[in-house]
Amino acid sequence: MTKTMHRLSAAAAAIAAVLVLGGCGYTLEAKVVRGSFSSLMIVDKNDSRLDQPPLQGARITVTRDADSLGARTVASTVSDGDGGATISIDVMGAGITDEDWLIRASAGGHQNIGLPVRLPVSPSSKRLLVILAPGRAEPFGTTSFEAERDTVLEQIERYSQ
Repeated sequence: MTKTMHRLSAAAAAIAAVLVLGGCGYTLEAKVVRGSFSSLMIVDKNDSRLDQPPLQGARITVTRDADSLGARTVASTVSDGDGGATISIDVMGAGITDEDWLIRASAGGHQNIGLPVRLPVSPSSKRLLVILAPGRAEPFGTTSFEAERDTVLEQIERYSQ
């Protein structure tokens, strides 16, 4: 084989690997539990905190590029009776790109939580642990892009009158 053919073969293999690893089909298992403070984090699938009392009916959403014009919710799910939830992210780059994904969780009668998280490369050995504390849910804060957008819209409204 010529050097050009080797390069083409290597490039094709690299593209195939990106498509297989980062394309459709990224799934992260989550567990929503009750706790004394609200938090969320990626933990090992054998983490003992996953055994805390489960919380059914918690909504989990994942947003990509939360601080940009291209922000979009890429996954949403609700925890089952055992507090378990499957998060299916069907976009290129999930788990392999060097980026933070905004994950938010909320449930009636509980404080909500929203934090940036790096998705694990090997999600089968990890879990998203969501801990929600009893209490009143405050509205989620706005991302910096949303805050800037709101400021611009207020100025447009003020000066157009």
